[in-house]
Amino acid sequence: MSQKPFPPPYDILRELLVAARQSAGLTQDELAARLLIGQSAVSKVERGAQRLDLVELHRWLLAIGAPSITSFVQAFEKRVGEQIVAERRWARSRTPTRQPTRQASGARKRST
Repeated sequence: MSQKPFPPPYDILRELLVAARQSAGLTQDELAARLLIGQSAVSKVERGAQRLDLVELHRWLLAIGAPSITSFVQAFEKRVGEQIVAERRWARSRTPTRQPTRQASGARKRST
């Protein structure tokens, strides 16, 4: 059974968190120091071994110095929306199209 070639939404969230941290010029150690947690905890979240709840996500974005939590959520929603469209296209491309059935020559249509 082949898996779909798209990451689940939580993977998108993790990718955006890593990108935000890196664009802020922070290492995992520096972010961990700002959050008063260990670097391994940052690593676990970024690898997907541990998830963040909404309160923790808010703390992380503040520690990273994200310009706006709203803009982060909008970027997440945009990426997830793009993924949904891509998944639908992918699913349609894998579904065999049905050819219309032809009536045998000489067969008459039923009148209603």
